[in-house]
Amino acid sequence: MANNTPATRNFFDDDFFGNMFPAFFKNNSFEVDVKENDKDYEVKANLPGFNKEDIHLEYANNILTIEANHEEKHEEKEEGQYLRKERSTSSVRRQFIIRGVDESAIKAEYKEGVLSVELPKAAEADKKEKHIPID
Repeated sequence: MANNTPATRNFFDDDFFGNMFPAFFKNNSFEVDVKENDKDYEVKANLPGFNKEDIHLEYANNILTIEANHEEKHEEKEEGQYLRKERSTSSVRRQFIIRGVDESAIKAEYKEGVLSVELPKAAEADKKEKHIPID
């Protein structure tokens, strides 16, 4: 049970700013599972309603970025003036820090609304930090 005293309340708690922020983040986000195995990381993102072409996936500087944009237009050809013409757009984006990945071996697949990303771990020699002497 969360302790909601002022010193321990979280910015994202339901009652911190009323119910405004949790609803915003739920509606403009998507569910993601990140799993670490011995040889790789597995990321599964639920992106129902998006086409594969709507999704942009990038790994740079130890950050995996998943972004999806979708625009839907409903146009009906009728005579006269429009009283109302609606379009819907949705854009979501999540980023995750995942270190020690072999960038050249990353694989991704999108099937039935689920994006699956396999990020193989880099060889131990590639993951070691380089010591830089100071002159």
